[in-house]
Amino acid sequence: MGHLSQMFTIIVLKALIFALLSSCDGYFELKTSPIETEIRRECGEQCPNITKVFPLAAKPGEVLSLSGKNFTEGMSVEISAKEYPITVLSSTEATMITPEGGPQEIMMAAKLREYRGNDISFFRLALDYPLFTAEASKLCRGEKFYTAKGELTEGTKNCTIDSSDIKPESIIEGVKIAGVEGKLPLCASNGSQNCVATGNYYAAAVCGANGADACYLSPEKPYDAADLTNLRTDHVKRGITIAGITGNFPSSAAPLPRYSDSGGSTSTTGADVVDLTLFSTQLTTDAPFEFWDSNGQRYTGSGDSDIIASNVRGGISFENLSITGAIMAPPTGFQAHEGPLQVYLTWEDAGGSGYLLVFRQSAQVSFAPVAGTSYATGMQGSDEIIYVGVNRSITHEGLTAGLPYYYALYAYDVSNHYSLKATAVALAVADPCSSLGSGAWVSVQGDGDYGTYDFCVMKYEAKNVASSPESNAADTPWVSITQTNAISECDSLGATYDLISNPQWMTIAANLANVADNWSGASVGSGSLNRGHTDSTPLNALAADPDDQNACSGTGQTCNLTTWDIERRTHKLSSGEVMWDLGGNVDEWTNYYQPSGKATPVTYSWWEYPSVGDGATTTKNMLVPTQSVKSYWGDSWDSTQGIGQYLGGANGSAGSLYRGGAFYRGSLAGVFSADLNSPPAWSGTTVGLRCTSIP
Repeated sequence: MGHLSQMFTIIVLKALIFALLSSCDGYFELKTSPIETEIRRECGEQCPNITKVFPLAAKPGEVLSLSGKNFTEGMSVEISAKEYPITVLSSTEATMITPEGGPQEIMMAAKLREYRGNDISFFRLALDYPLFTAEASKLCRGEKFYTAKGELTEGTKNCTIDSSDIKPESIIEGVKIAGVEGKLPLCASNGSQNCVATGNYYAAAVCGANGADACYLSPEKPYDAADLTNLRTDHVKRGITIAGITGNFPSSAAPLPRYSDSGGSTSTTGADVVDLTLFSTQLTTDAPFEFWDSNGQRYTGSGDSDIIASNVRGGISFENLSITGAIMAPPTGFQAHEGPLQVYLTWEDAGGSGYLLVFRQSAQVSFAPVAGTSYATGMQGSDEIIYVGVNRSITHEGLTAGLPYYYALYAYDVSNHYSLKATAVALAVADPCSSLGSGAWVSVQGDGDYGTYDFCVMKYEAKNVASSPESNAADTPWVSITQTNAISECDSLGATYDLISNPQWMTIAANLANVADNWSGASVGSGSLNRGHTDSTPLNALAADPDDQNACSGTGQTCNLTTWDIERRTHKLSSGEVMWDLGGNVDEWTNYYQPSGKATPVTYSWWEYPSVGDGATTTKNMLVPTQSVKSYWGDSWDSTQGIGQYLGGANGSAGSLYRGGAFYRGSLAGVFSADLNSPPAWSGTTVGLRCTSIP
């Protein structure tokens, strides 16, 4: 408590306060605590008195708050024979500055004086417990003290010890701790055990030879910690340094020993150690063997009769082994195109005998085919094989909108050795066109190059059903209709309907031209696009077929969605959707009209597209893609590639655009064929229409 007094001046009204008043006869006794105050007065109500001081502990210079009654200006406090002024705030509140230094004893006496210098009261302060301003964890548990706020508190530090772990054998002989007498002797010689080494004795004996054990090295006897007499580079693993010796084992200078079952010595496993001259034989049979790598690491293993060229990735060779891999690389160009409730999958030729396609909904495919095993479509655990065959595209239909579908594609050879896998994922989308009336519609993804958004288009050329355009397979196309009336008829279907625009036509044509299935060579730009019914046999327009596989219906030719023919009447979009008669059967009006500024040449002859140039209004890329717009496009492509030709007519006249091709046009027809040589009010027996809608 003496040390605490030196740090703080203590003013405490916890215990007894005695006051002698010069203006009153007798005295009164005051009992108080930081929380409660009980006053028994034996003098008048006018006696000044201090009833509370806060805080109980304060550093010199800090403000103390005094509470009491009958305070008046000019009062002061005398502490240890020194007088200190107080500041009276009211008759019951005053403050004072904690003086420098303080009483050294627990008891403190103070006098309260009035402004004339007369003593008003005298009080003596005492603490029944120490005042301690540090944390409770600094005092032992059970030690009570007052905080600066006057709160009686107890220490929390554990100052006791557990003597159960104090063992005689852990204490030096002759020493007693917590009542336990020590039994551990002092060491009497170098190398002594179970003793305490003191003075000049060591816990181990001095080494007497190089590499000796259980001893210590002494400057007086400079032996080496290890005997390096026989340590050579060929005794140390390559790359490891011991005592300045860097190993080179195994190496040509320090080769591995060879063992042979038939040579008298045997290896540790009873199998031949690998010899590079025998490695190929051992590796491609079932024989066990062991070997060391160039770092001296020993391995054991057995051969595998499946290690043959067709099971090793193509272009990979084993070092020092006469096997160069021939396993097929994964099919390239594997793409999954999202469509309405379906995914259209395409890939390029991998050079094998066929393809195996697996899918799983909402998770990666885990199934992997086993070499030498043939498979049919069906479930494989949580995965499903959906295609086995030679085609390079498939439409996966009947899917759920909003769910992801994961695919794995393998190529295989005649022996059913499988390639590495190619993967793709797509999200099935809802069909926005399924709710449209007036027949069958196809959803088309918009193309920013042509300024289009997603839209719906009639799957078939429009048919005249009760004087209203309808998309169905059964009837022949509606012809002998002007561009003006074609626009009106499509508009009559509703507010979201219109005659197909030229940008929408280009969106469809550019899309299908980038689908390998539409080309005779089964890859984009290889061979020709099919045109449809354009060879005049028969010399009339045809109805379509509700089965898309009957793709040459009525032409006298045989084809389907995967068997190509120039007369094939169907084209497949990247979404897998199928459309009929875009390149043949009858020409089809668009809503484009511009008699001036036509693409050149402006003559009454048909022109191949490499010879067509921009007009002031109608530019070439409004009629056919260019490589600068579509990277897959060949600017040299012409009717040989089945794209059709261009007829402009005279500049300043006609200007209504119809596209596609009629049944008699031959090489003039095609999905990019364009004719601007007719006015809006003209109609012909081979020109029809097709409507669109943006729901």
